[in-house]
Amino acid sequence: MKIHQAAALSPQLAKESADLGRLVARLRRRNRLKQVDAAALAGIARSSASRLEVGDGSVAIGMLFRYLDAIAPGVTLKDLLNGTDAGAGNSQRQILNK
Repeated sequence: MKIHQAAALSPQLAKESADLGRLVARLRRRNRLKQVDAAALAGIARSSASRLEVGDGSVAIGMLFRYLDAIAPGVTLKDLLNGTDAGAGNSQRQILNK
Protein backbone atom coordinates (compact mmCIF):
# COMPACT_ATOMS: atom_id res chain seq x y z
CA MET A 1 0.00 0.00 0.00
CA LYS A 2 1.39 3.37 -1.03
CA ILE A 3 1.14 6.17 1.55
CA HIS A 4 1.01 9.83 0.55
CA GLN A 5 3.77 11.19 2.77
CA ALA A 6 2.41 14.73 3.21
CA ALA A 7 -0.98 13.40 4.29
CA ALA A 8 0.68 11.08 6.81
CA LEU A 9 2.25 13.95 8.77
CA SER A 10 0.85 14.86 12.15
CA PRO A 11 -0.43 18.45 12.45
CA GLN A 12 2.73 19.44 14.36
CA LEU A 13 5.04 17.94 11.72
CA ALA A 14 3.01 19.56 8.94
CA LYS A 15 3.46 22.92 10.67
CA GLU A 16 7.21 22.35 11.04
CA SER A 17 7.45 21.40 7.38
CA ALA A 18 5.58 24.58 6.38
CA ASP A 19 7.86 26.65 8.66
CA LEU A 20 10.93 25.15 7.02
CA GLY A 21 9.51 25.90 3.58
CA ARG A 22 8.94 29.54 4.56
CA LEU A 23 12.51 29.82 5.84
CA VAL A 24 13.90 28.42 2.60
CA ALA A 25 11.71 30.73 0.49
CA ARG A 26 12.76 33.74 2.55
CA LEU A 27 16.43 32.84 2.14
CA ARG A 28 15.98 32.51 -1.63
CA ARG A 29 14.26 35.90 -1.86
CA ARG A 30 16.85 37.51 0.37
CA ASN A 31 19.53 36.28 -2.04
CA ARG A 32 17.52 37.80 -4.90
CA LEU A 33 16.96 34.57 -6.77
CA LYS A 34 13.85 33.77 -8.74
CA GLN A 35 12.39 30.40 -7.89
CA VAL A 36 12.87 29.15 -11.44
CA ASP A 37 16.57 30.13 -11.39
CA ALA A 38 17.13 28.57 -7.97
CA ALA A 39 15.49 25.36 -9.15
CA ALA A 40 17.72 25.26 -12.23
CA LEU A 41 20.83 25.77 -10.08
CA ALA A 42 19.73 22.90 -7.84
CA GLY A 43 18.89 20.65 -10.78
CA ILE A 44 15.26 20.26 -9.81
CA ALA A 45 11.97 21.20 -11.44
CA ARG A 46 10.44 24.56 -10.57
CA SER A 47 7.35 22.73 -9.39
CA SER A 48 9.51 20.79 -6.92
CA ALA A 49 11.02 24.06 -5.67
CA SER A 50 7.51 25.41 -5.18
CA ARG A 51 6.45 22.30 -3.26
CA LEU A 52 9.55 22.58 -1.09
CA GLU A 53 8.88 26.25 -0.31
CA VAL A 54 5.29 25.60 0.78
CA GLY A 55 6.43 22.78 3.06
CA ASP A 56 5.18 19.75 1.16
CA GLY A 57 6.24 16.89 3.41
CA SER A 58 6.71 14.50 0.51
CA VAL A 59 9.73 16.36 -0.91
CA ALA A 60 12.90 14.27 -0.57
CA ILE A 61 15.48 15.49 1.93
CA GLY A 62 18.22 15.33 -0.71
CA MET A 63 16.25 17.77 -2.82
CA LEU A 64 16.07 20.14 0.14
CA PHE A 65 19.84 19.97 0.62
CA ARG A 66 20.53 20.59 -3.10
CA TYR A 67 18.10 23.51 -3.15
CA LEU A 68 19.59 25.04 -0.02
CA ASP A 69 23.10 24.73 -1.45
CA ALA A 70 21.95 26.36 -4.69
CA ILE A 71 20.32 29.38 -3.02
CA ALA A 72 22.92 29.90 -0.29
CA PRO A 73 26.16 27.97 -0.80
CA GLY A 74 27.80 27.18 2.52
CA VAL A 75 24.62 27.66 4.57
CA THR A 76 23.68 24.43 6.29
CA LEU A 77 20.24 23.27 7.31
CA LYS A 78 21.37 23.69 10.91
CA ASP A 79 22.36 27.31 10.17
CA LEU A 80 18.97 27.95 8.61
CA LEU A 81 17.03 26.45 11.51
CA ASN A 82 19.15 28.19 14.15
CA GLY A 83 18.95 31.55 12.40
CA THR A 84 22.73 31.72 12.03
CA ASP A 85 22.75 32.08 8.25
CA ALA A 86 24.00 35.49 7.12
CA GLY A 87 21.28 38.09 7.37
CA ALA A 88 18.91 36.03 9.49
CA GLY A 89 17.16 37.96 12.16
CA ASN A 90 13.96 38.46 14.04
CA SER A 91 11.83 37.54 11.04
CA GLN A 92 13.26 34.02 11.14
CA ARG A 93 12.42 33.64 14.81
CA GLN A 94 8.91 34.94 14.07
CA ILE A 95 8.40 32.27 11.41
CA LEU A 96 9.45 29.51 13.79
CA ASN A 97 7.34 30.84 16.65
CA LYS A 98 4.04 31.06 14.72
